[in-house]
This record gives sequence, C-alpha cells and structure tokens, in this order.
Amino acid sequence: LNNINLAVKRAKHCHGQGPDWFGNVHVILCGDLCQHAPVKAVPLYADNTVRQQYNRTRPAGTPPQAMHSISAREQAGINLYRLFFDRVVFLQQSQRIRSETDLLYANVRIFISMERATLQVVTDFCDALNACAVTAAQLQELAPLIPRVVCLRNEVRMHMNLRLATLHARTVHERILVWRSIDCKSPGRGHKFELQSAERVPKRVADVVATMKPEDTNHIGGLQLYFPGCRYSFVDNVAAVLGNVNNAECIGRGILLDPREQDDPSSSVWYLKYPLLAVFVEPLEGTVTESAHHQLQLVYPNLPPECLPVAARATESFAAIFPEPMEERHTWNIKRWGIPLHDGYAVTDFYTEGMNFRKDCWLAHLCVPPDGILKRASVFVVMSRWGAWADVKLICPLWPPGDSVARAQCIEAYHKIACLEPELVVELNRLRRLAEDAKVQNCEQWQRAVQATQLEVAVS
Repeated sequence: LNNINLAVKRAKHCHGQGPDWFGNVHVILCGDLCQHAPVKAVPLYADNTVRQQYNRTRPAGTPPQAMHSISAREQAGINLYRLFFDRVVFLQQSQRIRSETDLLYANVRIFISMERATLQVVTDFCDALNACAVTAAQLQELAPLIPRVVCLRNEVRMHMNLRLATLHARTVHERILVWRSIDCKSPGRGHKFELQSAERVPKRVADVVATMKPEDTNHIGGLQLYFPGCRYSFVDNVAAVLGNVNNAECIGRGILLDPREQDDPSSSVWYLKYPLLAVFVEPLEGTVTESAHHQLQLVYPNLPPECLPVAARATESFAAIFPEPMEERHTWNIKRWGIPLHDGYAVTDFYTEGMNFRKDCWLAHLCVPPDGILKRASVFVVMSRWGAWADVKLICPLWPPGDSVARAQCIEAYHKIACLEPELVVELNRLRRLAEDAKVQNCEQWQRAVQATQLEVAVS
C-alpha cells in the first residue's frame, strides 16, 4: 500500500509526508477479506505474530528474503491502512446466492462464521455435500455442457483436465492429439538456448518434472493436448488488445504440425513424436481485427479467421529440486519447450476468485488432501461461486462409499476450518465498528444511498 502511495505521489509531483498522501487522490480499497490472503504473503492487517506463524511453515533452508517480517516500508503501509481508510461500507447481501433461504446460503456461512460451527452442523454439511457427487453416467449426461472442475490442489489438475478434455472430445466426435513438452538442461546465464542443440534431461528426471504444476514450470505443462474446440487460457499478455490476456479463455481452432510428423489413423489418440509448432486459438474476450489477422497470415498462412497463433517457445530456467539425488543431482536447472497455454478444464480455487458458476457447468473436487490439511478460504471461495444448492456438483465423493473411517476424518478436517481465523475476526470487528461510525458521520449520504437502493429494487 505504501508503494502505491509513493507511486501516485510521484505521478502527481507531490513531495513530503503531510497532507499530500496518495497525491491527494481519492483511493478506495475493496475486496473480501474472507477469501484468499495474498499468494506467498500475509494479509495487510497481519501483525508479526501471523508472519512468524507463516515463517514456521517454510521449509528448512528458505532464504531470509523469502521469509516475512515487517519492514519499515511495510509498516508505513500498515499505518496508512489503519489511519486513512476509516470510512467503511460493509456489504451484507450476497450477490451470487439467489436466496438467503437456500441451503447454500447457510452452508457457505459456516466458513465465514466468527464462532466455530458445531460438529453436528459440519456433519450435516459434509453428508449433504457428499451427496452432490455425480456418477459416471451423470457426468456423461453433462458432457454437452462442457463441464469444468475446480480443485483445491494442483496435483489432481492434470488428471482432471485430461479426463474432462477427453469427455469433451468424444462428445463433439473429435480426435485428441497429445504431446510431451521437451525438458532440456538450461545452458546457463548468458548462453542462447537452441532446441536442436540443447541437451535433454534424462528420462527419469523428465518423467518426474512432467508432473510439476505449471506455475512452477513457467506456465507450460508437461503434457499438452489439442482437438478442435479444446478449451485453454492464456498465460501472458503478449497481445492484450487482441484478447491475449493472462488467464483469459480461448478455444483451439487449428494447429501447425512439424512437417516430419506422420499420422496413424488407426489410433484413437494421436501421440505426436515431434513438438507442435503452434496452436491457433480464438480468444473469447477481445477481437482479432481484419488488419491484425492479415498481418499474422503473412507468417501463418493457414491461420483461421478471428484467431491468434500461439507458437511453441522455451521457458525461462526453472529449478526442479529432488529430496533424493536424481541422476546424481539434487537440483536440475531446466528449460522447457512447449506451447504457452494453460489447460482450460481443471483450475484451482485461486483461479475462480471473482467468478460466477451460474452460466457454465462447474464441478468441484473438494476431497481432503493427502496431508489432511484443508484451507478455510479455499472451501469458502469454491462454495460461494454457485447460485443455489441445487447447482452444486462434485466430480467425485468426499470419501469412498461405505468407508466410515474416511468419512469421520473428512468431517474432522472440515470442522477444523468451520470458523474464521482469530486475527481475521479482530479485523472484521474493527471494520464493522468503522462502518457503524461512518453511517453516523455521513448520515445524509447514507440515507440517499438507502433510498436509491430501495428505488432500484422497486423498479426491478
């Protein structure tokens, strides 16, 4: 927050530490503190106690710069947050859940309650949620809606994406092309990477690295696939004006194969022997203009209308660290060659923040991870994307059918997260007090806002 303050002041040519905070520009902070905290960081309101708790979760050998403590600049940001953002409006009405009488409303509130829900309440919730798991036959019936799944862990994303992509391809009667990205030893700083001359990593290393989550491999997955109509999302902003925006969705419309590739029509899945040169995708947001398309066709003559080419490229170097030596090394510095597109059928809960599940067919994978640790914010984010309990669907049950021990463990894991974190409770109480004070201090503006809302409701 202090960095934003300094940047705005520089832009407004303001100096000093007095009345020109934020360059005398009105600043509004908005968001939902009950959702995820910043990635690999701690919330703005967190004190050093919370930061020390975070540090204790870091693996041994973590460098000091990756640990969390309050620096002087951060403390300035905390002071700004507490001193200047004292006019608070607390939104009370859910904008996604269609009715407060719906079971979903009560179940979502379990995970934003200031007091822990009873064991019986959580048991009823888990049993009701487990009953939302679809069968294989039901999933097949959903196939025309192009189902997608949100997962709590990256480890299951690759399997889920392949499963749902295969289901989609069969539904539209298209054949899937599958290929492995190419993992090579990094040539080192200052050396140019050339795929033809690069040294491949040993197969044992490549097999393990292929399962790493894309976020740890510079956003190119180890196993990639394509069929006409395949769903992807962009990983960068290289052509933002044309719709190529990070995390924006796109649809595969064509490919550019290596000229050496030979098809085997008898196979139901085409496993490519050579890396794909490009995938042609149609952005779902933004428009590829005729002039832009004409320029792109000079390089890619077979580029379909309204499409962009996403060419294969090498990632920046990334490290694969193994607890036991792999081919006599603990650490391998790797460059990966592949298509810079994310799979579009399976995403994590972080991706779905801000989304609404009403329009598309979304399922969830909410099983307790192998380490037994669930995160309250993760469950809250996923559950609050739907509009009604009738819309909730799980890709698989929370526990194996008939396994009473696994059921009890699942209920226990959910019961542990069935309330807000103590430091968040303190902050929300502080903000609520400020919100009540703001109603009194700005009573005329508040009444006008209430009247405008009532008029809007009456008109609709």
